[in-house]
Amino acid sequence: MSSNVIIDNSTLSAVQRITGNARVPKNYSIEGDYSAFENFLSTLLFYDTFYAVDDYKDEFRSDRKSQFSYVRHIPTSAFPYQGLQNKSVEINDDLVLEIKAGNITKSALTDFLEVMGLTLTAAWHLQSSDFFLTLKVLSDSPDEESERYKYSPLTSMIFNQLRNRTNTEINENGLYLESSDGEEISFEGHKEDSRECYVEQQLKDFSNSLNWLSRRATFYMLTSSHFDAAFCMHPIRHNFINSLAQEKNLFSQSSVWRDNFRKFFGDSAGEAVNAVNKNTEATEIGLQLPLLAAWAVGKTGSASKAIDAVLDLRIQPEALKLRRYMNELDEARLTASKKDINRLFSAIDIEKNTMGKKYGIQMDAASSVSIRASLFPDAGLSIAKPMQMPDLGLKFGPAKYARSIFRNVVNDIANFPNLGVVRGRLLKEIIRNEDEREPILRIEERRYRFAKPEWKKPM
Repeated sequence: MSSNVIIDNSTLSAVQRITGNARVPKNYSIEGDYSAFENFLSTLLFYDTFYAVDDYKDEFRSDRKSQFSYVRHIPTSAFPYQGLQNKSVEINDDLVLEIKAGNITKSALTDFLEVMGLTLTAAWHLQSSDFFLTLKVLSDSPDEESERYKYSPLTSMIFNQLRNRTNTEINENGLYLESSDGEEISFEGHKEDSRECYVEQQLKDFSNSLNWLSRRATFYMLTSSHFDAAFCMHPIRHNFINSLAQEKNLFSQSSVWRDNFRKFFGDSAGEAVNAVNKNTEATEIGLQLPLLAAWAVGKTGSASKAIDAVLDLRIQPEALKLRRYMNELDEARLTASKKDINRLFSAIDIEKNTMGKKYGIQMDAASSVSIRASLFPDAGLSIAKPMQMPDLGLKFGPAKYARSIFRNVVNDIANFPNLGVVRGRLLKEIIRNEDEREPILRIEERRYRFAKPEWKKPM
């Protein structure tokens, strides 16, 4: 029994940035890439064979395949690529960033932003004699510098979704704006009090980034399901899937299961993992995983060497046995008794701790949730005839399950400052482009939200 996993392009891009194989803007916040790097290294350890969909930008495709030579790339011609893309668009078609009178209308998008800790509003700001509709983060603190440090990694990850976009078009209709008097605000601009009023490009980019994030997260979930493989996505997409699953009932498990899944992203991860294992159905298991990046970077001194260390670790007897138990658990959760599941869960803990002691890896450091959940029937794409993929050893059939080890990117970012000397080593290979800057959202104290100085008008 072996396990296959499909790694998304967003994760591979994060690894390239953190290892210095792709440049980043001058003010880029790396904390989100660290979370993706941790998730990537865990994937190398806990799965047997790695795949990626070969749809990245043409000019970078060759370099990517060279750097990730141990990842098998699936040609888009080898499976119904466009059909799965269309289905992901259909599922997310009604997810619009709708801002009315400065308030964002409740949806899976707002739920996602709130779980990420981002409360947003919009207001007109005077710039060069004209007003621009600007997106802002609401804060309770007057210390803008510390608040920017808190929010920048979160907004960077969202804006960066658009940077990683393939040749597929985004949904330019994913943003709806309405003034306090109920009038739709045109993207083309209008005139008010003899001044021109425009929608700031940054607001459009943020909306387009959310749209791309939602479509790609759904695409990878559907694609991996049809290949009966697990998925490794950038953890920001894990946080989004949590919100989408609640609104769309994507997983056809009980409400107890969905509540536990939600708690993992909304509460303290450690407490949620304990609650999951206390009340779990067989589809969801709470895990305490090692911080592999912290261990491997601390051991080798750099992020690029850390990958080689984990690739070496994964073929050691302890890691092979750990994967075997993980694979058995993955299958057993569908049919086995709770007693059998607990036996496997205990065996995994024993092997994990044995490996930790032998190689000096600090265990029980990161909380994750491993799922093997049935997808809601309407979420799948009907394929009449199963397909054998050429030279890849994967079968294509009806949608079955969503499988992954999830992690909460917000918790990873919060814990990043605690990495000590490892934090510096994670930063040292990053190459910054001095001529490029990442968008930064304005921060506004809540008490000034409806203030009307001459340079600002509430939406």
